Amino acid sequence: MARRSIGQERFGFAGRTRSGSSLDELGQLIGWRPVVRAKGGIPRIVATGMSGRDEQETLRKLHEWNQPIHRTRGRIEKIFGTWKRSCGLRRMRWRGLAKAAVQVHLTAIAYNLKRTMKILAVQA
Repeated sequence: MARRSIGQERFGFAGRTRSGSSLDELGQLIGWRPVVRAKGGIPRIVATGMSGRDEQETLRKLHEWNQPIHRTRGRIEKIFGTWKRSCGLRRMRWRGLAKAAVQVHLTAIAYNLKRTMKILAVQA
């Protein structure tokens, strides 16, 4: 008996051969593209299976995909780096998704309080 990931039957992936990206199949199944478009976004999933293709073409596609989002991503990643470096988010303190979410939320609150105090101190 072959091993399957949990939920393959539920999402309709059991017994099928892969024709494309499983993320694309999941996106079609869930129907997330119309939701993203309704909020004014552009639905995209970065193609990770680029081995064996032309390197220049791959780099061009990657640059084209990253260009509209690189400034926003840089600002967000800087905050995550600060959380990891200063607030101990290199490891989760508790097990479980709900408890890990609590730790991330508490870290965000602490970061925002520190940031608010610095902004208020500069204005005063």
